[in-house]
Amino acid sequence: MTLGAFRDVLGFIMFFACILGALAVGICIVVDGDVTSEYDGVKAVAFYLLAVKQSILDTDPDSLLGGSDYKIHAWVMWFITLIVGNIVFFNFIMAVIWSNYEKCMEKLVAQGNWGKLDMIIDIELFMSD
Repeated sequence: MTLGAFRDVLGFIMFFACILGALAVGICIVVDGDVTSEYDGVKAVAFYLLAVKQSILDTDPDSLLGGSDYKIHAWVMWFITLIVGNIVFFNFIMAVIWSNYEKCMEKLVAQGNWGKLDMIIDIELFMSD
C-alpha cells in the first residue's frame, strides 16, 4: 500500500521537476541570464533554484524584477510561477494522496471483513460439533 503511494508521489515529483525546469527557462529569459549574488556558489542551477523558491510561496517578486528590463514580463512570469506552483500542484498532490488513502481504506475494510468471515466460520464449525 505504502509503496504504491510513494510510486504515485514520485511520478508527481518528476512531473513537478519538469514544470519547474520550464519555469526556470522562462525566468532565465525574463531576467536576461543575470541572477542576484545570493546564488554565487550555484550558478549552474540558479534559475532552477529561483523557480523552486518562487513556487513554494516565496511571494517576493523582487528576485525577478530586480534584474529584469522587462518588468511586465517579469510580473507575468512571477504570477504564472506562483499560480502553477501553489494552486495547481498543491491540488494535484492532494488528489494523489487522497486516491491512495481511498485504496488503503478499501484494502483495510476488505481485510477486516475476511477476518470476520473467518471468525464466523470457526464459530459455526464449533457450534455444529
